[in-house]
Amino acid sequence: MIGRYTDATASDAVHMECFDLIINLVKINSVNTLECSFPKLIQLLGNDLTSDDGKVRNRATLLIAEILHNSSETLSSSATIGMLMKFYSSRLHDYPSIAPCLHGLIAIFDKHIPGLMSASHQSVESGVASSTVSLSSSNKLPLLGVLEAISNNLPSQVQ
Repeated sequence: MIGRYTDATASDAVHMECFDLIINLVKINSVNTLECSFPKLIQLLGNDLTSDDGKVRNRATLLIAEILHNSSETLSSSATIGMLMKFYSSRLHDYPSIAPCLHGLIAIFDKHIPGLMSASHQSVESGVASSTVSLSSSNKLPLLGVLEAISNNLPSQVQ
């Protein structure tokens, strides 16, 4: 199912069908071994995230971002939040993954951790800043969305 979602040659209908099945299996706060957690999902996506095909890496990174945006749950584990922040910060150096990374970071800041402490903001800001030089114009708008989400969630004394 994950392979069909990350297959860049598959149709949008196939991608949507797979996404609907995957999002029903992934429970982002799962401790139940029968459900799929984010760490397990990233492990399952390992080959796709390291594929030589940029389109496959893009789709694999996009899957995680879409789950963050569309899940009815919100992240409750600081360990999972930290893992996702590190994951996205590392993926920002992979050009095909930049847009889905920014999409995922917006979801984290807007939906999952609106009260994030400024130290975590700084680590993401430095990751975003280091990849800004190589951004195409189509990726600059999502970057502004990430920075806006960070700014909106900073404590008022920091702003």
